[in-house]
Amino acid sequence: MKTKKLMMVALVSSTLALSGCGAMSTAIKKRNLEVKTQMSETIWLEPASERTVFLQIKNTSDKDMSGLQGKIADAVKAKGYQVVTSPDKAYYWIQANVLKA
Repeated sequence: MKTKKLMMVALVSSTLALSGCGAMSTAIKKRNLEVKTQMSETIWLEPASERTVFLQIKNTSDKDMSGLQGKIADAVKAKGYQVVTSPDKAYYWIQANVLKA
């Protein structure tokens, strides 16, 4: 009976040790995270009489782009749209994420 328990403990211990080694091997292989991004397709919308826009611009690149949202807002305003600060008040919602610059 003791031998059976000892064998069971040894089996469980070796299983845990080997699964830990497998996880470490995977972690070492994936240490340099590679992110592959693809451009999404352009979406064309039918013109509407409501011309309000909410902008949500994110920068996940390593470059400083602090004035980017203002430049985009100016370009949108130049096209005749009103930029609003609340998504509830906007007819259109423009979301952008800068990945590389």
